[in-house]
Amino acid sequence: MVPFTPRLPEPFMSIDLAHAATAPFEPGLAQGPLLALSGGWSGTTNTWIEPGAEPEQTTTVATIEPILGGRMARATYTGTAMGKPHAGMFLLTFDEAEGHFALAWADSFHLGTGLMYAPGAPTPEGALSFLGSYAAAGERWGWRTTIRLVDPTTLLVEATNISPAGEETRAVETRLSRR
Repeated sequence: MVPFTPRLPEPFMSIDLAHAATAPFEPGLAQGPLLALSGGWSGTTNTWIEPGAEPEQTTTVATIEPILGGRMARATYTGTAMGKPHAGMFLLTFDEAEGHFALAWADSFHLGTGLMYAPGAPTPEGALSFLGSYAAAGERWGWRTTIRLVDPTTLLVEATNISPAGEETRAVETRLSRR
């Protein structure tokens, strides 16, 4: 059996997405808050495995960088979860065509081999709040991620787990400082 190797048609192979002339999709003012997060970060993550229990506290190291010519920001992070190495990635953007912020998330602990897409919007407090969902035990659960630049050197990322019945529980709080 010959392994499947996907190949894009030749015209797509030569497009430089970071520099292509794509006027309707150029980064705009809305990308500003995302790009302000750029840099190296480190800090502490609290993860609540069970509601009401004490959180597991671990160290997190993250890097946020603009990608695709400033159209998006990519956040990568590492740490531990339940005593094992943990890594994850967010893609953050303002989707000009849809008119809202969006986050795509993958990690080695919460999602495993899954990928979560979450549309978002600014909050009155100046954060960006994203609401996605994931499957667990045959049901859809909600997951709210809130990202807030507290000040130029402090980044707060919080996550809330939402049961199929709508019950919300604190899941993750990561407080990072610029490195």
